[in-house]
Amino acid sequence: MTHTLSVSLVVSDGELISGSQADALGLNSICYVDGEILAFQTATLTGPNAYGLTYLVRGAYDTDDAMETSHPSGSAFTRLDQGILKVPFDQSRIGATLDLKFQPFNIWGGGMQSLADIPAFTYVIQGAALYTALPDITNLRTVFIDGVTNLSWDEVTDFRTVRYEIRLGASADSAMSLGTVAHPPFAIPGNGTYWVAAVAEPSPGRLVYSDNWQTVTVTGATLVSNVIASWDEKATLWTGTFTGGAGVDGTAIRTGGGGDILSLADFLHEANILDFGGEVSGSYTIPTSHIINVGYVAACLIGVKFLPTGVPVGSDILTIPDFLNTPDILGSASTQYIKVRPQINVSQDGVIYAGWQDFTPGVYLGQSFNFRLLLETVDPNTICYCLEFSFSVDVPDRVDSFGIISAVRTSLTGVTLAAGGTAITYVADTETTATPFNGGPGGATTPNVQVTIRNANQGDDVVVSVASLSGCTAQVTNAGVGVVRQVDIRPQGY
Repeated sequence: MTHTLSVSLVVSDGELISGSQADALGLNSICYVDGEILAFQTATLTGPNAYGLTYLVRGAYDTDDAMETSHPSGSAFTRLDQGILKVPFDQSRIGATLDLKFQPFNIWGGGMQSLADIPAFTYVIQGAALYTALPDITNLRTVFIDGVTNLSWDEVTDFRTVRYEIRLGASADSAMSLGTVAHPPFAIPGNGTYWVAAVAEPSPGRLVYSDNWQTVTVTGATLVSNVIASWDEKATLWTGTFTGGAGVDGTAIRTGGGGDILSLADFLHEANILDFGGEVSGSYTIPTSHIINVGYVAACLIGVKFLPTGVPVGSDILTIPDFLNTPDILGSASTQYIKVRPQINVSQDGVIYAGWQDFTPGVYLGQSFNFRLLLETVDPNTICYCLEFSFSVDVPDRVDSFGIISAVRTSLTGVTLAAGGTAITYVADTETTATPFNGGPGGATTPNVQVTIRNANQGDDVVVSVASLSGCTAQVTNAGVGVVRQVDIRPQGY
């Protein structure tokens, strides 16, 4: 904005008029000079048809602003006003050649030259604006929807069709793509570092992104109330089942080579037998003992955490003392060549399963839950690794409104307790027979029992005894002596 551009319009006998600072910032006075598009506020006359342009807004529309150097004398200059020929085109015309002829005429508007006598000027449509970087997204944040962490952000405004890509990993370049969405929010699969950028495809196979990926690190991706079980496969040494080219490598799992080393004439001198062939896939399924059974059909909130990465063939990330905290163990975008997908298999009875499906964060209705990872690499020079894999099942609170008293299923609202106490057997509201709890809230081994006395007398106390997962005995005492009272009872657990 502090530079001065000296221009001469002697050839065209042109004139430039000053504007306001708002005109410059709004690009209302745009000009072209030596490949750069800029706007100015003040045009100071310095000679016949010569001006000094100041308060310059440079590098408009992502053109080269050449901030460190001056444009050489004699550079082409044009004021991009209404006198400029504009030829509209769409995406399909990029690469097409235009032949343009300009008919000259005399100062009175006559004597127009014949088109047959005019040479053609050719121009190949570049469509450069289609390939300029998209605006950066702003206000990247996390929001909880139905207990699951979602990413949200302010959308960008652009003339192209915009989507948003989400990646998971230590850096944007090395992160694995989780996919694209047309609009926020995006439910994330678990804890980790996430990257979001706008993306467009101006022509088939050619993508343009925001200049800067926005990032957020998430911990506690799932709100929990009663996590009845969780497993960390890395901590338990990957004791599940491997298929295909997947296998364990120290504290991580990975794909190996898909080639047949016996096809080599001299396999003894093959530098890397383990990874020979590349481009392979496989799976890891948790052991049967890690399948989570909640004991009854419930709407369970499932959380999964996994950490994928791609490693160039010949590298050994396990030699890095703290590879989980190394910003870029790859030195390149290797993770873009691999895919790691967690999957879930749900059963309503703990015996028959519905079949494997890609895991999406959220609530699953079932009794038993099985998990596996699919690993794949599409680049023979990249190994697919997964450094972590853990999961948890969070069941909703169960609050009973009914119980069994003296072998009769009855409402627990307005129950009359005997002076010596009344035994209550738990029964879920949707059942007719005794249905024990699995546990209590906050990790308690038995349900929490809330007893509210109706029309209580001074000195009344509630006593809950013989508490188990199946039931309890409730009593009201006054001065240490059992009394008859009417109460409301609410057992709470899962």
